[in-house]
Amino acid sequence: MPPSVQPGAKSLLGSSSPSETGSRLWRIDLGSQTSCRITVEKVQARPVSERLMLYEQATAHMIRQAEVEVESTFKIEAVGDPPDRLTFSVSKSLEIASVSYDGDLQLSWRYRPGRSERRRLVEVVIPTAGAVRRHTVRLRGFVLSAPRGKFTLPQIVLPDAVLQSGRVTISVESPLILRSFRGQGVRQTQPIWQRDSAQHLVLEQFMPQASLVVNVGVPRTDLRATALTHVVLGPQRWQLWAEVEWTCKSGSIFSAACQLPPEWEITDVRMRESLLGNDLVNWSIQSAGEAPVLRLQFRDALTPGTPKGVVILAKQLSAPPNVPVHLPAVIPLWCDEFDSAVVMTFDPDHSPVISSETDFETAELESLAAKWKDREVWKRITSAKGMRQIVLRALSPTNVGVFVISGAMSESSPPGTPPSSPTAALAPDTPQSSSAGASPRGSDPAARVVRILITSRFPVASEGRAQHAALLKLVNWPERQGLTFRLAPFSKLDGVLANGKAISIWREGPTFVVPPLRSGVLKTLTIRYTTTAQRRLLRARFLVDVPQLDERVVEVNWRVILPRQFELGGIPASLCLRMLHQPVPWPVRFFGPIGRPNDSAVFNPASWQ
Repeated sequence: MPPSVQPGAKSLLGSSSPSETGSRLWRIDLGSQTSCRITVEKVQARPVSERLMLYEQATAHMIRQAEVEVESTFKIEAVGDPPDRLTFSVSKSLEIASVSYDGDLQLSWRYRPGRSERRRLVEVVIPTAGAVRRHTVRLRGFVLSAPRGKFTLPQIVLPDAVLQSGRVTISVESPLILRSFRGQGVRQTQPIWQRDSAQHLVLEQFMPQASLVVNVGVPRTDLRATALTHVVLGPQRWQLWAEVEWTCKSGSIFSAACQLPPEWEITDVRMRESLLGNDLVNWSIQSAGEAPVLRLQFRDALTPGTPKGVVILAKQLSAPPNVPVHLPAVIPLWCDEFDSAVVMTFDPDHSPVISSETDFETAELESLAAKWKDREVWKRITSAKGMRQIVLRALSPTNVGVFVISGAMSESSPPGTPPSSPTAALAPDTPQSSSAGASPRGSDPAARVVRILITSRFPVASEGRAQHAALLKLVNWPERQGLTFRLAPFSKLDGVLANGKAISIWREGPTFVVPPLRSGVLKTLTIRYTTTAQRRLLRARFLVDVPQLDERVVEVNWRVILPRQFELGGIPASLCLRMLHQPVPWPVRFFGPIGRPNDSAVFNPASWQ
């Protein structure tokens, strides 16, 4: 028995002395104290050989919005015994999609667990093992996750091999941008350049396990817009034709928005004729307080060098003489820079008088020619013969929705005479006179004035309460200036918002005191309060309270919201009703399209009507 075999175990392995010729493998299975089984196996000795693999690696990372694509090419040269398979170490987040040999032959592979939880092995069998010593293997994979912020790029490493040279290319497709990067085992060889709507970065790799941390994100969109609105004031109907164009210097965006003048009916929204194709996917109008907002969705992104232009058509019935009307201006929203102008065309018998309290200034028509002379809206402006025109240019979009036209002139008033202010009584049941009644408009553009919009909901609960919100728009309000107001005894104050944020106020007798803001100027004040109803059989009589102010009020509007089961019983003679929602008759609600209105005759089948 060879000396390397030691008894005392159930199964022992041993070998002959290295000095002996050949090599023998001894296997001894111990059965009992008196018997055992010995198996002797001769093993052919193999010549000892050393293997050395040298490789060059070129890795390309393509970073998109929803994935990261990785393609790594290895040019391997074997010295000594040629390999019959290759084992790569890859990041666990990387899903291998294909493995090719010399660019054409697709190879099969299998995953094996790695030493680290963050990595795994990919084993590839070389088809020409032993025949050649140079191999070109390309691995392609994906990381299916949206890259945002800082993240580490996946690695593909060939262990037990020596890196001769390496190159890493990073491409970031639009709309993403490469904010920064940090790497170990690499160095930048070229500056970042832009080509084919993507950023490209080239790095030299001098370590096999180089790591790269990149920071990508969506660039801030530098959005700019210009708008030109043409309004024709006719004796019976007003028409609006507006053209808006958006451009951007950086970033990309698929949507845009602009604020429309209230009380106008939008008839059409379409792309500009000079732009090929219909890139406008959808448009919708949303109510945002007093003025509606037009939202647009484009099929292709708005990027630098690709402007988007739309044409907006609207109409409205002409307003009665001496009734305030909001200035019909289309204002682009959420833009870094904007330029909005309004051209009003009218005949001498219906001359508008522009209030001096608007954020518009008069301009010359020639100042708009450089930008708009080749556009559709400009052709309409210049084609108006025998009519007068007023050109207004917006100063800022901060007071969107409060621009007013003082009203059309009556036939008995000479041109240039300011119109008289309308009566601001809101209900015949108001038990007290309020200083919120409209006062004459002054000519001082720096005068401190207030405009009020009251929204009432009747009723809001089973006990018959009405909820009111008085929005006070403060024009030319100085800094460090507060406000005081009073409510009727039957009104219950629920809360006060200053510039859209809740604030604390105090009360001094019947007067509520709003303190000045710590920073900024008080622009809007919302007073929320409730009132109760006085029931009389099937009717509910509400007392409407208008907040009393010690300031100068130039305009009061009242908006009433009624549930479906209620109807407006009567309109006070002191009010001018602008729009009345017509309720849907019960036959129409019950029978749908075949229902008949209330004022229709009884249906006669023999009449075929």
